[in-house]
Amino acid sequence: MKKGGASGYFYAFLALFCWGATYVVGKYVMAAVPPMLVTGIRYAIAIALLWLLLRGRAHRKMDRADYKWMLLIAFTGYFVSMNAQFLGTKLTNASVSSLINSINPVFIMVFAALILKERLTWAKAASVAVSLAGVYCVVGGTGGAFRPLGIVCAVTAMLTWAIMSVLMRRMTQKYDPLRITLYGLALGLGMASPFVVHAAATAPPVAWSPGIVSGLLFLGLVGTVLGHICWNRALSMLEAGSCCLFYPVMPLTSVLGGVLFLHEPVGPGLVLGAALIASGVVFGTLSDKKRQMRGI
Repeated sequence: MKKGGASGYFYAFLALFCWGATYVVGKYVMAAVPPMLVTGIRYAIAIALLWLLLRGRAHRKMDRADYKWMLLIAFTGYFVSMNAQFLGTKLTNASVSSLINSINPVFIMVFAALILKERLTWAKAASVAVSLAGVYCVVGGTGGAFRPLGIVCAVTAMLTWAIMSVLMRRMTQKYDPLRITLYGLALGLGMASPFVVHAAATAPPVAWSPGIVSGLLFLGLVGTVLGHICWNRALSMLEAGSCCLFYPVMPLTSVLGGVLFLHEPVGPGLVLGAALIASGVVFGTLSDKKRQMRGI
């Protein structure tokens, strides 16, 4: 088995769990704070923490040839995808947005096969199909709202994140995943800064409360720092197609969080969907482990 494989699976699971919770907390926070301003605040929190963690740590200097990949990672993942995701969540709801995002594994596998020449196995495809069926059962019972612009934003977020994940896999083979996360967030914030400033200047006064502040801290520390560190570490240990097997964990977490904390209604498909999601993830993980042990 590939070195770090077991840890890679754990990091992938934890990342998707954190992001599932981010949908719920983000929906709550964006009721009071504009999406672009949320992005600016959460990125600032995350960058400050990562800078403190990496301060004084020796690191490999990035090759000039990799600058273009770093900029593309920042643009697709930390600028377009993250902001489109939040806007999509605001215009639809956490369940619909997370359902669309859960289709990400399909595109990650395709892009990984095209760009990184990773092998697209039938086991991976089958595990994703079963898990997506579970996602449909879970979200299908929530009565999620359909807003065309919100769907467009969610699809855009999904496609750009898939591209970023494949490119991140390439970069984390050469550089510290933690530092790549910091670079991506800093560049992404720089790209978004005009929109953040505009949102701060034109938005109505924010009704700050302990809940809103706590939510922003959660988005910055857990949803951004912990989630992205875990995802990038997983990509440094596993193939991109293997990491994406855990994507269905995200919508399941968001739906459960919505039921528990936002009191969103949920239909009887939750139990069936949860079982299918768990089956897909377990099947995909075990198949991937067996393939790696055989050295395929």
